[in-house]
Amino acid sequence: MLESVLEATPRWRRHIPAALLLAAVSVLAIAAARPSALVVSAVRDSTVVLVVDVSGSMRATDVKPSRIGAARKAMLSFVDKAPKGLRIGVIEFSTESAVLAVPTTDFKAVRAAIGEIRPNARTAIGDALARAVDLVRSTPDGGIVPSGPVSSFPPAAIVLLSDGAQNAGLKTPEEAANAARAENVRVNTVALGTPGGTIDRGFGGGGFGGFEQRVPVPPDPATLASISQITGGRTFTAQTEASLSSIYAKLGTSVERTRRRHEFTWVAVIVATLLLLGGATLAVLRAPRLP
Repeated sequence: MLESVLEATPRWRRHIPAALLLAAVSVLAIAAARPSALVVSAVRDSTVVLVVDVSGSMRATDVKPSRIGAARKAMLSFVDKAPKGLRIGVIEFSTESAVLAVPTTDFKAVRAAIGEIRPNARTAIGDALARAVDLVRSTPDGGIVPSGPVSSFPPAAIVLLSDGAQNAGLKTPEEAANAARAENVRVNTVALGTPGGTIDRGFGGGGFGGFEQRVPVPPDPATLASISQITGGRTFTAQTEASLSSIYAKLGTSVERTRRRHEFTWVAVIVATLLLLGGATLAVLRAPRLP
C-alpha cells in the first residue's frame, strides 16, 4: 500500500542531504585552520613627511637646472600624484632642520611650502630624520601623541632626499633610523647627484684676500641605503631631473597602500551553516510520510 501512494524518487536525490552534510563538515574543518590572505588596500588618513636636504651642496648644477631646483620639481610631482586624504608634511634641513608644513591634506599649502626651500649651510641627516619621526606621530595641531602601541597610530612614511654625507648634527643617521623602526615608520631614501658634482665655495671673505675654490660634493648613497634597510623602506639614486621626478611620482601613487593579512574564518563558518541548513531542509522535505 505504501509503494502505491509514495512518489518515485530518483536514487541520486536521496544522497543530496548527506552530501551537503559532508560538505559542511569539510568547510568547518577548513575554518578550524583559520584561513587568511594578504590583501593590498589603499590607506586613508596616512601620513607622509617629505624631508629635503637644503645644504649648500644643493646648489650644484650636475643635476639640471640645479640639485635644489630638481628637488622642488620632484616633490611637486609627488604632491600631484598623491591620493586625496593623504596628509603630507615638509621638513627642510641643513645644519638645523625646520618644519615648513605640518602634515595636512591641504595640498595647496604643501606646494607653497615646497616653493620656500633654499640651499644653505651643512648636512645633519640624523637630526632631520629624528624630527620627521616626531612629526609623523604628531596631531594635526602639532602636539605630540603620547607613547603607545604602534598599531594605534595611522600608517606613516618618510621620503628623505639628500645629496651628501652627514657633517653636522647630534644624532647619527643609524640612531634616527632605529628610532623610526621602533615607531613603525618606513623611510624611503633618495640619493641625489653625480659622483663628479662640485660647487664653488668662497674663502677668506671679500676684497683682495678672498678667493673661490671648487669643492667636490658627491652624494652618499650607502648611508641612505642603510637607513632604508633598517626601516624597511626603499632606496633610490637619481642623477638627472627626469629620474628624480619619476621616483617621486611613483612614490606618490604607492605610498598610501598597505599590505595586511585578513582572516576569512567567518566566511567558511557562514558557508558551512548554509550547507547544514540546506541539508537539514532537504532531509525533512524528502522524508517518507504516511498519507
